[in-house]
Amino acid sequence: MTKDRFDCWQSAEFVRCLDSRRIDGLIIGGLIIGGVELVCCVLYAVLGAAERGYRYLVPEHLVSGQDTGDETDNRAVRDWLRFNQPKNLVEDENQILARWAE
Repeated sequence: MTKDRFDCWQSAEFVRCLDSRRIDGLIIGGLIIGGVELVCCVLYAVLGAAERGYRYLVPEHLVSGQDTGDETDNRAVRDWLRFNQPKNLVEDENQILARWAE
């Protein structure tokens, strides 16, 4: 699929793909949210998924921007995910596989 902007939800092709497959969550049978940069691509994907009622997971090790600096936008997004979306943030692939087994 073509993604021309930070926000994957701006891609009509992406939205049509989800709709045509009747995907209601971005976990089982769907997608895991990862990306090149936490403060743009990943954040927009997460906000769009939450706004549309999709289920999703964000594995921390599959996104960049995971610096530990206290004065960065990345920290703000990490904190938002940890405190506002804790059930959607997973540490690694083992936690993803455990959720799929449920």
